[in-house]
Amino acid sequence: MSTEPVRIGVCGGPYGNPYALQAFVDDARARGCGQLFCLGDLGGFGAEVDALWPILTGNDVTCVAGNYDVAISRADPDCGCGYRDPRDNAYAQLTYDHTLAHTSRTFAAWMGQLPTERRYSSAASTCTWCTARRWRSTTSGGSRYRLPSTAPGPPPAAPR
Repeated sequence: MSTEPVRIGVCGGPYGNPYALQAFVDDARARGCGQLFCLGDLGGFGAEVDALWPILTGNDVTCVAGNYDVAISRADPDCGCGYRDPRDNAYAQLTYDHTLAHTSRTFAAWMGQLPTERRYSSAASTCTWCTARRWRSTTSGGSRYRLPSTAPGPPPAAPR
């Protein structure tokens, strides 16, 4: 454990958006962050998932696997997000299917090697980061904490 304070930068899921991830890295470095962490959920929503990999590895960003990363690495049939509203599930399935189809299996295998929990200790504190999947209820109800649907209407038809 270091006795010198280290400024750290932590980002939530980049969700397939390499431009946002690079902006995080640039901003964190400009602010003097010595260590960078990503809380997972690399895929989903953004169209350029594979473009994240060189940013993560080239900038020594330490990652924890999010539920999306675990699902993509195993080629699960869905992201495992557990939305209650069927419209949310339909939208989630569209983005998951796109991510699964457009993420290289090599990057997916790298995601599969990420731990689902990491601890960081400094002289001032200890932090634990973990995937939301760890906080899932063991009951058949899925997630313990659910947000109301934000879906704007009926789900779109799947592309054919």
